[in-house]
Amino acid sequence: MMKISMYQVDAFTDRVFGGNPAAVCPLDEWLSDDVMLSIAAENNLPEIEQLLHEK
Repeated sequence: MMKISMYQVDAFTDRVFGGNPAAVCPLDEWLSDDVMLSIAAENNLPEIEQLLHEK
C-alpha cells in the first residue's frame, strides 16, 4: 500500500474554514493524474496540489 502525506489547506482566504479547501501532497516523485484524481475524490476536494521535494 502506498503512503502519501496530505495536508488540507484553505486556499484563497485569510480566515480558517473559508475559501476553497485543497489538498497539498509533498512527494519524492510525481504521481500519475489518475492517482491524484483518486486522492481528490476520496477526500471530496475540488483541488489537489503536488509539491516535489528537491534532492
